[in-house]
Amino acid sequence: MSVRIIDDEVVLGDMPQSPAPTQIPTVSIDGRTLYFYDVFSSTVPVVIVDSNDEVVFSDYLYCGADKIMLPASLTGTFTVYMRVGTILYCGSFTL
Repeated sequence: MSVRIIDDEVVLGDMPQSPAPTQIPTVSIDGRTLYFYDVFSSTVPVVIVDSNDEVVFSDYLYCGADKIMLPASLTGTFTVYMRVGTILYCGSFTL
């Protein structure tokens, strides 16, 4: 999964903010687990939307945590959003 920076004022503007990391987050997926690598020193909101831009899952990646389990009911193509400071990162994946 690739992660890119987008304009945080346009998409999910009311999402809580966390301090910005020093590098672009690295995220991978294995089965139904999203893995986050060495970037977050505080709690980060994670939101998953479907192809209709409907929020289908949300959670927080707490400081020190490195993974989030996705529900078995999710199938299809999704976008993950993570707001860190004033930056909103996003990436796409398919289950």
